[in-house]
Amino acid sequence: MSLDTTRNPPRRRPARASPDTCSACRARKVRCDGRRSICTNCERLGFTCSFENPQTNIDKRSTVPVTRRRAHLACFSCHSRKVRCNEEQPTCRRCSRLGNVCIYPTPGRVSDPIHSRSTVALSPGPPSPDSSSDSQSSQAKTGSRRRSNGTVQAQTSYALDTRSPPPGQEELELVSNDPAGSAQEPIIDKSVEASDSYDPSEQLALKALTIFFTHIRHIPAFSFLHRALVMDQYRSKNFNKALLLSLIGIVSVFHDLGPGMVKRGDEFIARAETLILQDLENPSVPNVQALIFIIKHRAYRRRFTSAFSLTAIAIRYAMGLRLNYDDPKLEFLTQECCRRTMWSLYLIDNVMSAGYQEFTLSSPRLLHIQLPTHDTNFDLDIPEQGGYLEPTHYSPGAKSPSTLSLVIRMMNINYRVLEFTKQAVAPDVGNSEFGSQVDVFQLELNNYQSQLPTQFQSSTRNIQLHAHSSSLSSFLSIHVHWHMAHCNIYRLTMEGLVEALPQPTLTALDQEFVRSCQIRCYESAIELAKILQAVLTVKPDGVALDLDIAVSVYQCFRILAHANYTLKIIPEDMEEVVKAYGQVCIEFLESMFFECEATAAIKEDAGDSITVENSASSGVDMAGSLSHEVFDFNMLEFNLDSSILFM
Repeated sequence: MSLDTTRNPPRRRPARASPDTCSACRARKVRCDGRRSICTNCERLGFTCSFENPQTNIDKRSTVPVTRRRAHLACFSCHSRKVRCNEEQPTCRRCSRLGNVCIYPTPGRVSDPIHSRSTVALSPGPPSPDSSSDSQSSQAKTGSRRRSNGTVQAQTSYALDTRSPPPGQEELELVSNDPAGSAQEPIIDKSVEASDSYDPSEQLALKALTIFFTHIRHIPAFSFLHRALVMDQYRSKNFNKALLLSLIGIVSVFHDLGPGMVKRGDEFIARAETLILQDLENPSVPNVQALIFIIKHRAYRRRFTSAFSLTAIAIRYAMGLRLNYDDPKLEFLTQECCRRTMWSLYLIDNVMSAGYQEFTLSSPRLLHIQLPTHDTNFDLDIPEQGGYLEPTHYSPGAKSPSTLSLVIRMMNINYRVLEFTKQAVAPDVGNSEFGSQVDVFQLELNNYQSQLPTQFQSSTRNIQLHAHSSSLSSFLSIHVHWHMAHCNIYRLTMEGLVEALPQPTLTALDQEFVRSCQIRCYESAIELAKILQAVLTVKPDGVALDLDIAVSVYQCFRILAHANYTLKIIPEDMEEVVKAYGQVCIEFLESMFFECEATAAIKEDAGDSITVENSASSGVDMAGSLSHEVFDFNMLEFNLDSSILFM
C-alpha cells in the first residue's frame, strides 16, 4: 500500500437511491411500497408522488381537491392539559363534563382564542349564559402573574382553559376519540354531572342580579361587585360560573325568587362550592368572591363549621393573590374591586374569630391596602385616594371617610374590645389593669363618635333619612356595633352572664366601680333599643340587614332582661320602660330580618326568654336561663367553646 493511499483513503460512494422509493417517502424516511402511478402512502395522505405521470398529476390536482392533511383539532383546554380530545362538536366530552368553555382552533390559520368560536360546556341542555369563566376582578394581583392593563374583565377563554383541573390518569388513557364511546368514560361525580341540568335560566340570573345590586349589595360584606362590569360580563357570557351560582343562592335567602327557589338556592351554593373545591390549586379573584357568598350562606343556614373552614380557604386564597397589597400598576376600578374583596373577608373574619386570637387570619397589620372609597366614586370609576386602617400609614390625599370605611373602623374597635374581654375572663389573668383598659376603650369610642360625619351622627332626623336609603344597613351597622362595644366592655361586670368575669375577680374589684360599669352596660343597651325603636317607627321597606346586626339586637335584649330580672339593678320607676325596650328588640327581630335558620333560632330563643320573663315576674329566678347563651360568640352563632365545632 502506497503512502498516498494511506494518507487519503478512498471515499465511500453514496448509496444509490432505491428505484422503488418515491421522493416523498424518501424525504419522510418511511417505507414505500413502490406502487407505480402513486404509492399507497402518498395516496392516503394526498401527497404528490414522484411515480405519478406528471401530466396526469397536473390534471388530477386541477380537478380533484386534495384531502386536508391532519392538523391540531383538539380544543384548547384538552390541548393545554395534553389530554386526548374526542373532538365532538360543539363541545368535547371532557369540557362538557368539567363545565369548561370548549374552544376549537379555527381551521386554516393559527387560532386566536378571543376570536375563536366558543361553546358553553353544559350537559345536558343548550348553552347557558352562566358559562364557566372568570369574572369581576379576574385581572387582579395573582402573585408573579399580576396584570397591569387595569380593567376588571374576564380573562380570555384560553387563559380560563389552562386553569382547568389537572387531568387524572383515567382521562389520559380512557377518553375515546369515538363520540359514541361512552363506555370508556372515566368515573366522575354523578351528583355534579346531574346538577348541570339545573343551571339557572337567563331570566332567573338577570332577576337575581337586579335584586342583588338594588337591595343587597349595600350590606358591607357584599360591597365588592361593580354593577356595570358584572352586567357587561354576564351579557357577554364571560361571567364566572361559581360566582353566579353563589350570588343567586345568596339572593334566594334575602328575597323570594319564586316557588322552590329556597331549596334550589341551596343547591346552587353547594354546586358553586364543589366547583371551587375541585379547582383548589388555581385560586382566582372570582373564586374568592364566590367563597364570600358561600360563607355567608352557610352562616345563614347555621352551618357554622363549614363557614369557619371556608373562611380560612378564602383568606389564604386572597393572601396568595396578594389582595392585601395595593398594586399601583392597576387601574382604579380594578384595584378598588380587589380592596373591597379583601375588606369583605376582613369583616367576615372579624365576626367569625369573635376576639379569639388563635382564630384570626386577617389581622390589620397584614392589610397594606387603603380603605374603600365612596360608593359613588366606585360606581362611576372616579379615582380617589383613601385612608388606611392602621395609623402607621400616611395618606396625604385622604378626604372624608367613606361609609364602608366607617364600618370597617368600627368593627376593628369592636374586635379589639372582644379580644380584651376574652383575655380578661381567662383564669390566669390579673385584674390590676382592668379599670385603665376600660377607660382607654371608652376614650377611643368617644373619639370615633366625635369624628363621624354629620349625616352619620345618631339622631332621629338621620335615622329617618337613612331608613329610606340604601345606606341604612351601614348606618345601623355603625351605631349598633358602637353601642354593643360598650355593652361588651361593661357586661364583664354583669354577674351571671357567660361573658362576665369570674366571681372571685368581680369580688376583688372595687364594688363602686363594678356598680358603675353595670349601669353603663344597661344604659348602652337602652340607647341601642331607642335607635331600633326609631327605625321601627319609620317602617322601612325592602332594606336588607345582615345577620351580625340580628345577633347584636339579641345580645341587647339579653342584657336588658338580665339587668331587670336577675341582677335587679334597674330602678323601680324604669322597670316597665326597660321591659318595653326589650319588646322593641323582639319586634325588630321579627320585622326587619329575612327568614333563615340562624334568624329563626335567634327569634325562638328570644321568645323563650319572654316566657321566662313572665315567669320571673311571678318570682321565678332567671339566672339559670339567661346565663346560658345560645349565641356564645357575640356576632354570630358560633360557640367556640363547644366541641360541636369540630363534629
